This record gives sequence, C-alpha cells and structure tokens, in this order.
Amino acid sequence: MEENKVKIRGIKRGKTREAGSQADNREVKTTMATEKFSTYSGLPEEEKPKYKSLNEEGDFVERSSVEDPEVAHRLAHLENEAFGVLETSVSQRDISNTEIIERLGDKKLPYNERNRLQEMLFESADLARLKGNAIDSELAEVLKKSYTRLRYSKILREKVIEGISVGDTDAIGEILKDDKMAADFRLLGKLTNDEERGKAFAVCKERLDSSCSIIDKVEDIDQALAMYSEALKLVDPKSYSDTYVIESTGKQLANKLFDADATRRIVELVNTEIFSLPQCKDFLHRFGSEPEVIMELIINAKKVEDVYYALKFVTNPELLTQLAEDTTRLTSLTDEQRGSVAGYSKEIADAIAKEPEIITLSGFKEDKDPEFGDAKEPQNKFVVGIHRGQYVIAWSNMEESEYHRNIFEKIGFGLDVKSGGYIGIGESEGKKQIRMVRSSSDYGCYSRELLEHYRAAIEKSLKEVLGDEPFELVIKISSDYDNS
Repeated sequence: MEENKVKIRGIKRGKTREAGSQADNREVKTTMATEKFSTYSGLPEEEKPKYKSLNEEGDFVERSSVEDPEVAHRLAHLENEAFGVLETSVSQRDISNTEIIERLGDKKLPYNERNRLQEMLFESADLARLKGNAIDSELAEVLKKSYTRLRYSKILREKVIEGISVGDTDAIGEILKDDKMAADFRLLGKLTNDEERGKAFAVCKERLDSSCSIIDKVEDIDQALAMYSEALKLVDPKSYSDTYVIESTGKQLANKLFDADATRRIVELVNTEIFSLPQCKDFLHRFGSEPEVIMELIINAKKVEDVYYALKFVTNPELLTQLAEDTTRLTSLTDEQRGSVAGYSKEIADAIAKEPEIITLSGFKEDKDPEFGDAKEPQNKFVVGIHRGQYVIAWSNMEESEYHRNIFEKIGFGLDVKSGGYIGIGESEGKKQIRMVRSSSDYGCYSRELLEHYRAAIEKSLKEVLGDEPFELVIKISSDYDNS
C-alpha cells in the first residue's frame, strides 16, 4: 500500500485526511448526510442525537467527531496500520458480501459461524469507511435484523488498542467515545492513574457505558463520586441500557463505601438521590444491627418493591410499628402503596413478637469436600418466611429439596417476607458445628439479626434433629461464603 495515496477517514471522525500528512481542517458530513440529508435541520428527530451541528449553514458531523487535529492525526496513523491488513483479508475471501448476507439469513446457522460471517461484514464496512466510501446499507440492515449493531472489526480494534500510547488521554477518550469501539480492559489499562482517568472521562462522558467503565477503575472515591454525579446528568431515563449501566456503577461505588465503613455517607447519597435503594441491595442485609439506617434508606425509596425488600432486614418492632402508624414520609409512593407498606410493617412487627414455627423436612447431611478449594460445601438449606402472622423456619437436606423453592412448596404455606440460606454441618476444634450461611438465589439474603432473635428456638429444634451430641450454632451474615 502506498501510504501517501490512501485517503483515510478516522474512526467515526468528522475529518478527512491524507495518510502520512497533517490532518486538514475540512469537515465532512457522515455517510447519512451525504446520501440523504444536506443539513442538520433536515435530519429525522430520532437521528439528531447522534450528530452535532457545526454552523448556521447546516453542516454537521457525528457527535463523536474529533475536533483536535493533532489527536485526529494520531488516530489516523493507527487506522492506517490496519488498512493493509483489512484490504488483504477482504480480497482473499472466497465469499462475497451478498453471499454472507444470504447465509446470515439462515436462522439455524451455528453461533460460531454467525460470528465469523458478521466479522467479515465488519471488515468490509471498515475498509469502505477507510477508503472514504459509503457503508453498504444492506450490510448495516442485515446486522440490525440479527440484533447485532455495527461495530469495528477485530483487525481495526486490535491495531488501535495496541498502538495507542499509555497515558494518551485525549486519544483514548476519543476511542472510548465511539460507540463502535468497546471499552476494552486493555484500553482502560492505558490510563494508569486517576488524573489520566479523569481527563479521558471528560472526553467520552457522553457515552455512558464508556464513562462508567472509567469510573469503575477510579481509585479515589471522592473523584469517582464526582464523576458519577456528572454521568447521572447524561442518563436517558427512557433507556434501559443507560439505567442498567449507571445503576451498576452506582452499586459498585456504594459497595466501596460500605467496605470503607462509610455508612452515613451512603445514607446521605441516597437522601440526595445520587444513589438509590436498589444500589444498596448487595449489603443492605449487613445493616441489620443498625435498623435505623435501613429505615432512613426506606424513606427515600422510589418503588414499593424496594421497601418490601428492605423491611425484611428490620427486626426492631418499635421502628416497624412507627412506620406502620405513619407512612407519610414515603413521599414517592401512592396512598395505596403507603397503606400496603403500613400493613406489611405491622405484619413483621407482630410476627417478631411471637415464637417461630420450625419445621424439619429431612435429616441433615454432613458437609461435602469441594472439587476446588478448601472450604467445605454445605449440603442443607433453610428458608424463612411469615405465615398467618408467625415466622416459619424450615430446613431440609439438598438431596430431598434441591432448591429453596422446593422447601416452600413442601411446606404448602402461602408464606410472605421470604428469604433463605444454607446449613453446613461439620466440626470445629473437635466439636460439631452448625453454620447458617450464604443466601438463596431464589429469595435473596436472610436477616442474621432475625435468626439471632430466634437462636434459642433454633437450637432447641436442632437438638431434636441431631440428638444429644453437643454442637455450636454459628449464624453468619447472609452471603458470607467463608464456610470454614
């Protein structure tokens, strides 16, 4: 390839440049613009968010266009390195794009073969773009029909990721801004400190999945929270993808704060709507010894389902009764929902005051040696719930009841406030040890404080199952996988 003759277009950039020369300042419209629409105002409303207007004459470029000529030039050289490889790969094929498209129409096509053929289309699209040609509309349409968005080929992605310099925050930010380029961990790894991460974030923050990927790597929690607050402003509330991405990152930040014992700060962030109650679900059960914290979080809940989830970890009857008698602080809920919460709170408060019913469905099995690791694997499960105003605890070995839901089915009760965990049977310092650990994938975490409240009743029932042999009952925090 004669480098000085190849006209290269940057990765979704708004500039045309000669390879090997300084990027010029000529703005070019996107493929859609040159083929169908002459001005920004002429774009369909649903397409406008993808582009930005350049001037009063109506010229426009894709929103991710590079405006700094030096950055654009660095990226052009990386693309140029991929050009020859792409050209060779496409020219040596024994199948045309038309044939590829026809084969992709086969719904029974094996997964690996489908991926291979799609990659060929990505290569064709990249080569066309780098030559300055329009992308075949049929190619883009067939990918759309197969629920695959057009992205850069592996050849181009690898060249760009491998070639980008460590700490080149402007170029890395531009690449991360491009929705055809994934936020590859190798690319993120070229941002070596929080200062560099902050600079790249400033460039790509409008692309939420990339900006959140950077936030996840930021070590300083204050900086991460500042960036997260900025990213929140860019969320499209109607977008499921935006909501999922921002909530996942918020969840990670909340967990970092929890691990740092910053409980009050978590509450403050929920109060100011930076965080939400669902983002605290990973550790909400760990606040059981601080029920007033859970109640503060409940007050700011946006959904009644989140309130129900949080209430099962409140074991203070006084706090539950107060909420049952006054739900006016739940301002995000409807009158009907507040009434339901009042009834739910009273149900839990009344049940806690009574002795539990404990049901044994089968004998216990000893811990099993694991296939990997050293920790013994529990072979029994238990569930917790409320039935007719009384807490019920039921257990069974996993041979008789494989899933937590199987235990509930065998009980036959219409239980509420459901949760579950595992029971491990082993020895510690020559003495039998019973461990209540982990959590149910069906119903979520249990409340350790609730089980501690009923410790005497649980120990009495265990003696009936185990006989006269002395044992120690250890009740661990739910989701604690240290089964030793």
